[in-house]
Amino acid sequence: MNSSAFIQTGGYPLKSERLQELQTSFKIFNAFGNIAGNFTIVEGCETEGSIVKNGKIYIHPELLDFREADATGNPNVIIIEEAVQRPFENGTVKTVYLNRYATFGTAEISWPWSNFKRPFQTKDIPNNLLMQLNAIPGKAETGTVTTLAERVTALEEKINNMITPQISVMYGRQTVNSWTSNGDYSSDFNRNYIDVYPPSGYTMAHFKGIVPSVSQIKFDGDVDDNDVIWCSYQVRSTNIRIICGNVEQKAAPMVSYMAIFIK
Repeated sequence: MNSSAFIQTGGYPLKSERLQELQTSFKIFNAFGNIAGNFTIVEGCETEGSIVKNGKIYIHPELLDFREADATGNPNVIIIEEAVQRPFENGTVKTVYLNRYATFGTAEISWPWSNFKRPFQTKDIPNNLLMQLNAIPGKAETGTVTTLAERVTALEEKINNMITPQISVMYGRQTVNSWTSNGDYSSDFNRNYIDVYPPSGYTMAHFKGIVPSVSQIKFDGDVDDNDVIWCSYQVRSTNIRIICGNVEQKAAPMVSYMAIFIK
């Protein structure tokens, strides 16, 4: 905390700046309000009937006087600032002091009184902590352990009943059926095809995907920009049909594939 050295020889410069320095030093005490937290009742503010008595409250970042007021209804806390004016030596009247306090009322900025809490004193922390620790066994006996056991049992049942996915990956390489040469049959699924069927124990309902590719192509004549190669597939009700070829094929092409089935 800052401090002033008043006792000195040589004529101390007691001017308004010294008073401002004192006020600046005192503001550090506002930080103590953060120990209890924002919107806390630091002192007083006892309720008698519908009246909340005088006290001290903390609204970050400021510790404020609270002036008693009627708490009927759901009142809001506001901050009032009253200017104290005094005449100067030259006759001018100016504000020399600002009196700030909190009370109930209506203003552009306000806070519900219900938000303000009274913290327990720090000296009571050990006792409160001990009470909570002593209460743990009783809480466990009255339900915590039982509830935890029920949750563990339910989790075990879910794990035991969990279905582990069964994955089958098929791959192969085949020569196409119904080989037809010299022509673009890239949309004809009745020529130059192979059929891939689900593995034993699986159906097309378990089909997840397939990667077909050209394994072997033989051209008739020169390979030039007039040649077209295709490889595509069609998912059917009982199988996957893959077609593969080129417009100038010399012999039946071969297809490679990898298919995935999961159940």
